[in-house]
Amino acid sequence: MLRIVYRNYEFLDANREIISVQGSLNQSLIMDALSADECTLTISYDPAALGYYVEDATEGSGFLYTVNGEIVMTKTTDAEVIEENMAPFEADFANAEPVDIYDDNVFFKRFYVTQALPVRLNRDGSIVIQLKAVSFIGLTVYMSHNGGIYSNSTVGAIIAEILKATKSASQSTTTVYWYDMANGLHYTMDANVAKVRADGYLPITDRHRTARDNIRDVCFGYGVSVLQQPDGSAHFTYNQPSSVINIPDEEIYSGDAYSRHEAVTEVKVIANTYRQYSGEDPVVLWESTNVVSSIRVLFDEPCWGLYSSQVGGADTITIEESGVNYAVISGTGTLYGIPYLHTQEEFSRTIGSGVENVKTGDCGMVGLLNYGNVLDRMANYYANAREVSASFVVKNGASTGSLVSFNDPLGRAKTGIIGALDFVMSGIVKGDSKITTNWTPTDVGNNFSLSQILTGSGTWSKAAAEAAVGHTINLVRFDIVSGGDGGAAGENGEAGTSGRGGAGGAGGAGGQSGKIFTVTLEGDQIPATITFACGEGGDPGAAGQASTLTVSGTTYSSEAGVRTQAGYMDLLTGEVRALPGPDGIAGGAGGFYSNFNDFKTGELKGESVTYKGRTWAAGDYSTYYAHWRYVYRMRSGQLIPTDPVAVVSAPGCSGGAAFGASSANAPGGGTMREIYTYGETWIGVGEVISDTSSAGANALPIDDYVPELGSGGAGGNGGGGGGSKNASTGAGGERYSTIDEQFHPLQNVYNDPGTAGAGGTGSEGTAGGAGFITVYV
Repeated sequence: MLRIVYRNYEFLDANREIISVQGSLNQSLIMDALSADECTLTISYDPAALGYYVEDATEGSGFLYTVNGEIVMTKTTDAEVIEENMAPFEADFANAEPVDIYDDNVFFKRFYVTQALPVRLNRDGSIVIQLKAVSFIGLTVYMSHNGGIYSNSTVGAIIAEILKATKSASQSTTTVYWYDMANGLHYTMDANVAKVRADGYLPITDRHRTARDNIRDVCFGYGVSVLQQPDGSAHFTYNQPSSVINIPDEEIYSGDAYSRHEAVTEVKVIANTYRQYSGEDPVVLWESTNVVSSIRVLFDEPCWGLYSSQVGGADTITIEESGVNYAVISGTGTLYGIPYLHTQEEFSRTIGSGVENVKTGDCGMVGLLNYGNVLDRMANYYANAREVSASFVVKNGASTGSLVSFNDPLGRAKTGIIGALDFVMSGIVKGDSKITTNWTPTDVGNNFSLSQILTGSGTWSKAAAEAAVGHTINLVRFDIVSGGDGGAAGENGEAGTSGRGGAGGAGGAGGQSGKIFTVTLEGDQIPATITFACGEGGDPGAAGQASTLTVSGTTYSSEAGVRTQAGYMDLLTGEVRALPGPDGIAGGAGGFYSNFNDFKTGELKGESVTYKGRTWAAGDYSTYYAHWRYVYRMRSGQLIPTDPVAVVSAPGCSGGAAFGASSANAPGGGTMREIYTYGETWIGVGEVISDTSSAGANALPIDDYVPELGSGGAGGNGGGGGGSKNASTGAGGERYSTIDEQFHPLQNVYNDPGTAGAGGTGSEGTAGGAGFITVYV
């Protein structure tokens, strides 16, 4: 006898209240998909029994209302009116109303109603309605999740975040954790699943993605099974059920079939790595000249370092809330973000021959720590799994994920896991199932739990590594990194020239990071000991030495690897090594002087140099002489003054500073001599000699940079430029010639150029960091 309990009302097939019950249960055995169990229940009932009622508004007609006063459909003899008003009544998901199914008073399964669809009205006033219901996982289709980038999190923490759940201390045990959700929902998780480290990326949910998809990504990455429990909850586990449900031959219907999964020839996985890297260019995430209020902006790719600006006006954007996938903002302007550095590596395994048929696993929760397990899990499944399609009587708690024993179509005793079950309930529960045999779940969690850093030279021991992690090693990864290159020397500053200060020397290029080459060994490929030698970092301006690993007589070298501008990140600790060295600091330009009428005092001093809050200043320029004098002309025995003119002794300029040193003051030494001779030949001379400029400062090597392992050395710093060679300006006087009876300017008497400053010397770079090898076990 079937019994359905909904809203505390019982429907019995004995009373002809249950017209049909059918459903579809699915369990992805390698979690490449996460399906929702579904059930459709067609029942006939008295509306008032469930809180619905009919109110006669006019004679011969009436309306079917919900308890909230919403019209569900109209009771009338007019067929068109009936059809128009038979719209679905969407159940309130927030209430997650359960519907429980019993078979012969044995609890079968709980579903949650998402839609009530009126089918027809009967003459006796009862109504036939379909209840569309889903399992716990089906409810997650209605949930949202902001996603995120996770580092050293856990499977339990991420699933709880997605489902907005809290761990129940009162119901949790040392082996199974309970998590409580809103409206009485809950799920359970094995403790060994909850504690597994999880790293990776989950997108934000939108119309194309739901919280269920993010749960699936976590489960796929770490080999977690989701068993949908009869009580309506879900259980996250690594362990398939140990008890076996026997299906006798007499309860298996004819027509069962034995088949193999499609012939997959190769499996692939794509391992993803996400990290913040300031070298990425910012991207525009949103912009508008209209003022908005608390809008939600979704990003096309995960970003960090959000900031905003508005061209032509003050920034008015307020970031009210944000994550790597979204921001809630108010105001107007442009919102920028820096994309995460996203790298991908593809790994593959051939499992068969024939027509190419490749299965690829790719999601943000597959990375370099767990890709091997995902690859092995897929290869194991597609190479070995066989599928039996069978119809049988469903009882004894059999459901998807159940381990069952039966005789296959060839009469051989088999055990397998139910992956799919379409059921119909009448006097009995009949299920059309797909049972997977010849396969046992393997390879869960992460491949690696410990990273070791090898430096210098020596021997790596498999036994010691196994003792460190507490289990047998079947997979080990060696990332071999060479020594970093030494930094290039900084350039010398230029000497000053006439009216122009010398340019400061450019800083030397930082040394390149070490090359990285990866060797992965599996199973019998891993010998008891492996020898290694890590290269030294390069001297200033020289290349770093290669690192090597010798495995069973075969030597692998970092020279076969590549460099990366973003550095090498330890997968487990997040530490970044093998970065390019910083470029050196350029020297300051020398001061300069053009002429008295248009020079700027600030240009007489060389440029200072500032680095991380420390400043090295240029020296002072020397004093100059400026005099305005009348130059007289003798006419008819009389001294006639002309317009006043300036006679200027050009100052000495100071050279530019450099890292670690200020430039000297200009030494001075300019002179001014005025001569007044009254006679018939010449009168009113100013004679000047310009000052000497100082040299640019000599740079010192960088003093606060110690390269990480495998990182390049710092570039040398540039020397300061010398001060300019400066000429005096002004008029000196005139000489009267009795030959032509004309006055002539005096030449080469009043303008003696000064001396330019020399350029400062650049410094050497620093040595690169030593090579290393990271071992993951």
